Amino acid sequence: MAEALTSSISEAKHAQRMEAVHRISIRMTECLDPDEVIEEVLDHSLELLEARHGSIMLLDLFDGVLTIKTARGLPEEVVRSVQVRPGEGIAGYVAQSGEPKVLPKGFKDRYSQTDEAADEMDAALCIPLKARNKVIGVLNLSGKTNGGDFSPEDSSLGRILASQAAVAIANATLYEATEQKMRELEALYNVALALTASSRQRDQVLREVLDRAIELLHARNGSLMLISEDGDYLDIVAANGLAEEVVAKVKPRLGKGIAGYVALSGQPKVLQRGFKDRYSETGARADAVKSSMCVPLTTTGITLGVLNLSDKRNGRDFDGDDLRLAMLLANLAAVVIEKATLYHNINEMFNDSIRALASAIDARDPYTEQHSKRVSEYSMIIAEELGLSEEQVDQIRIGSLLHDIGKIGVKEAVLLKPGRLTDDEFVEMKGHPVTSGNIMSPVRRFKDMLPILYHHHEAYSGRGYPHGLHGEDIPLHARIVAVADTFDAMTSDRPYRKGLPLEIALAEIKKNVGVQFDPKCAEAFLRAVEKGRIQLHK
Repeated sequence: MAEALTSSISEAKHAQRMEAVHRISIRMTECLDPDEVIEEVLDHSLELLEARHGSIMLLDLFDGVLTIKTARGLPEEVVRSVQVRPGEGIAGYVAQSGEPKVLPKGFKDRYSQTDEAADEMDAALCIPLKARNKVIGVLNLSGKTNGGDFSPEDSSLGRILASQAAVAIANATLYEATEQKMRELEALYNVALALTASSRQRDQVLREVLDRAIELLHARNGSLMLISEDGDYLDIVAANGLAEEVVAKVKPRLGKGIAGYVALSGQPKVLQRGFKDRYSETGARADAVKSSMCVPLTTTGITLGVLNLSDKRNGRDFDGDDLRLAMLLANLAAVVIEKATLYHNINEMFNDSIRALASAIDARDPYTEQHSKRVSEYSMIIAEELGLSEEQVDQIRIGSLLHDIGKIGVKEAVLLKPGRLTDDEFVEMKGHPVTSGNIMSPVRRFKDMLPILYHHHEAYSGRGYPHGLHGEDIPLHARIVAVADTFDAMTSDRPYRKGLPLEIALAEIKKNVGVQFDPKCAEAFLRAVEKGRIQLHK
């Protein structure tokens, strides 16, 4: 009778367990969040198999080690630090062999790596998580709540649960990976658009590359380093999370340190938390080292620099997927950086040529030396006061530097005449705006600046030259330069007079608002003077 009752109770318990496994299986199939699946698997396993402690370890495909993804009853430092290679320890043996291990209480297996004495060891159960005939991890349980050992039924139930759990984890991981790939593709497309849109400004491109990398790879800190012109060392050209003195001082030589090694070899480096590579030059203790990644910026077989990222936001290490994404981003960024650098160099050559031409014009008249430079500075400040874009301010900078280039066609006798010009001489002088425009019109880059050259002597009242344009028919950039040009002309020394004092020059500007000058441009000029942004050059 007692045996029949015991058998009946055992059968009822088995039925309850199988019903629970069925419910768990349905629940795990519905869930598509790998982290959530892993948590539920462990909690259900502990409950069904009546264990006090447990953990789930998954095999990292990048470095081939088992790491604890979730645990119950284990110290936090153990969860963070334990990494097991297949074949090492109980979990490593199970992962490698694909066979479970059942250990009775007080028994120390030859694969055990713990320092505990045998008589202190709890009963344990370690089961492989297999999906598509591949081990993806292990389920570890220990310490039966009744103080005994895990039974054959426990082992059998654990294998069923582990089998279903492995499929659920694999499916959820695959779903998450697919979703992540879609997000990455969309993000990379957006990065390409953003970088291409800002490719003309190298500093913007560098900042954009770093910001996008930190965002995409969930890092807290990062830096972008480019190889110096002499090819000897790396310069930090953009940084996030680094102190200013570090940015200014750190210049690793090629081949030295992590960044120097990556720049020289063209091979990426991924470092795990608490690990100091032989190339590391930091003085930090190993246990204080954050997870980090350094990838080369390479295009057409040439390494331009490196991208450094560190301290992943979820507290984990960077993995193979992170490295793959970082390399894709780095390759894309390298092409855009190369393009931006080329444009930057061409732009600098263009600016050097403009400055040289402006100096050549000013050199014809020693009494107006540096006139073009001052007019350019004043014009840019007025444009900024008016809230114009950076691109417009730069157009005004360049155009105003060459606003008088047409004077190269004016005879020196007229240009350098110390006294009042005759009517014929004045007609010749008035022709210089058209000559300026005609000289620069074949230069495609100068297309947007031509209105400055042609119209900076037009008057708001319509009485200016060369075309007698009126009011807002005069291009805005020309109206701005007209104020700056007149102010500098009034305050500069000439052979036949001294430059006017600031107060008198300002009074003349105010007097001619709406007559010679656009009221908005004149008011912006006066505001700049009041703020101290425009002062007389000594």
